[in-house]
Amino acid sequence: MDGFESNASGSPESGLLVRGDAGRLTEKRQADVLLRRVTWLAQTPPKFQDQLLTRADLLRLKKGDLLYDVGDDATGLFGVAEGHVEVHAPRAGVDATLSFVGGPGFWFGDIAALTGQPRRVGIVARTDCRLLRVPRAQIVRLTEADPEVWRSFSLLLARDYAKAMGIIHALKQSDPARRVAAMLAVVVEDNAPGVTTAPASQWDIGELAHLGRSKVNASLKALESRGLIQRRYRSIDVVDAAGLRIFVHEPGAPGAPSRPLTKGRS
Repeated sequence: MDGFESNASGSPESGLLVRGDAGRLTEKRQADVLLRRVTWLAQTPPKFQDQLLTRADLLRLKKGDLLYDVGDDATGLFGVAEGHVEVHAPRAGVDATLSFVGGPGFWFGDIAALTGQPRRVGIVARTDCRLLRVPRAQIVRLTEADPEVWRSFSLLLARDYAKAMGIIHALKQSDPARRVAAMLAVVVEDNAPGVTTAPASQWDIGELAHLGRSKVNASLKALESRGLIQRRYRSIDVVDAAGLRIFVHEPGAPGAPSRPLTKGRS
C-alpha cells in the first residue's frame, strides 16, 4: 500500500511515512495546521498542540482499508485530516455495524491509546484518507514527562462521552423522524467550520439510526420539506443544524411539529 510498511496482519495501522520525502512532510504540516484549528485540538493550549503534533506521523488510507478491528492492540491516537472514516461497533447477535462517520477534525482511538486496552470498535476508511497518528508509546512518555497534558486528554474523553450520549439519545427517540434528525445532528457537530454535509447515504442513515429504508426515506422527506436538510447523492446537507436540534429537543418550539412526522414506531 502506498506510503505504508504493513504489519504482519496486513493492517496499515503500523505504517509510517518516510520522513525524507519533502512532499509528504508538507502534507504533514498541512494536516497539523488543519487539526489545530478545529474540534478538540483547537480547545487545547498551544503548548499541548505542539507536544502532540511533533510526535505524530502522517498515514494514508485507501477507500475500504481496515485501520484496526475490534480486539486489536492499542497502538495510537488518530486524527482525521482529510477524508472520512467509519466506526463499526459490535452489536449482540449481528456482525459489527456502522455506528458513526467521522470527517476532518475527528479524533478517535483515545480510550485504547490512553489505557492500553484492546480496541472496542473497528475503523474503516470510507474514502481515501489522510490521518495523523500519535503512537501510544509517545503518549505514555508525554504523560509521564508532563502530567498537565491529562487536562487536554480528559477534554477529548469528555467530548467522546458527550457524543456517545448524543447517539444514545438519538436511538431512544421513538419517532423515526426525530431519531434521524438527532443522529444527523450528532454526525455533523464535529464538522469543520462551514462544512454542513453529513457524508451518509440513506442506507447509512438506516444503519446509524437502526431504522428500515422506508422509515428513513419518509423521515428525510419530512425533514427536507421543513427546510432542515437537503438530500444529495450519497450524502445529506444539513441546512439548519440548530433547527434539527430544536425539532429533537423542543417539540413545541416554533418550526417543530407537535406530533410525530411519520407514522409507526421503530
